[in-house]
Amino acid sequence: MILVDLLNSPESSHLARCAHGDDECIKTVCALANTEGGHILLGVSANGSLIENNLETQNIIQFIQRLGETIQPAIIPDYEIHETEGKTIALLHVPEAPLKPVMIAGKCYRRAGSTNVLLSLTEIAQLHFQSLGRSWDAMVREEARLEDIDADKVKRFVELTMQKRRRNLETSAPLAENLEKMALLQHGKITIAALLLFGKNPQAFVSHARIKAGRFKSETVIVDEQEITGTLFEQIEQAFAFIQKHLTVKLVISGHLQREEVWDYPLPALREGLINAICHRDYAAPMA
Repeated sequence: MILVDLLNSPESSHLARCAHGDDECIKTVCALANTEGGHILLGVSANGSLIENNLETQNIIQFIQRLGETIQPAIIPDYEIHETEGKTIALLHVPEAPLKPVMIAGKCYRRAGSTNVLLSLTEIAQLHFQSLGRSWDAMVREEARLEDIDADKVKRFVELTMQKRRRNLETSAPLAENLEKMALLQHGKITIAALLLFGKNPQAFVSHARIKAGRFKSETVIVDEQEITGTLFEQIEQAFAFIQKHLTVKLVISGHLQREEVWDYPLPALREGLINAICHRDYAAPMA
């Protein structure tokens, strides 16, 4: 994209304007590097007007040096100096950080649209795992042992997958072998995902991996509630049973030998939504 296009484009997750090489501009470099990289127009205000300044090559070099000293690991953008409308501006090309996150004095920023967003500790951890190509639940729990996995639960799952021919698993194979094939055992160590799916007591390792279900009569009156624990498979069944208990069903005689059950909501759709919510929940965040 050429300079005139950038000058006429709105700020975005890939493009920012900085009037000066100040602390806010450094945050923007950090945020872009933690996202997908992008461009910064230095010497241009947020509304796109050119700033009256004394921007010179030496000023740019000093700013780049400051970036290297302030952002860790260091991010060194390439830059171009342009003269336009009698004023000097710099175009910084911020690379995406190869290993994230990069930080400023222990703080981490990412780009969200045209805004620099300060990340929480959980978000910083997630960003790091994503940078490594790993999710939080793929990490190992050092204190977990093979004995913490319910072999019968794994065997039943293997039998089901063998019936559907979805995985190269064997019911006669050792527990560790099947876990390794499912990427639930890393170098002999139990992953968080293994504990969530097949653990004897998953909440002993991930205490917040539970569901609080409630049937509300009003905003302040609860007529039924249940705390649901166990493996994710068990939570799906318990949560679905709780939902189904509070639905009404009509028995419709339609001329067939058997009466037809008509629920308030289609059960397959409810079950699919429940499975998606439980399986895609962010278990790295206690409040998710």
